Amino acid sequence: MGVTKTTIKNGDGPQPKNGQTVVIEYTGWLKDTTKDQNKGNKYEFDSSVGRGDFEVKIGVGQVIRGEYQAVNQLRAKR
Repeated sequence: MGVTKTTIKNGDGPQPKNGQTVVIEYTGWLKDTTKDQNKGNKYEFDSSVGRGDFEVKIGVGQVIRGEYQAVNQLRAKR
């Protein structure tokens, strides 16, 4: 298992620190590892698209581990 992050808009600010609140828009996908990876066998399991931005405090257990790993590497917009 692993996490793949796709950044749509890069920021040029600092990376978030534990305890800070960030606002993101996200879509979570599960990849079917029993099928050929080149055929796009993924299934959306959650998304904030259309519901508004998602506000979360980093490093306090509010999100699943994979989402924490991805968000923790982002850079803030200025």
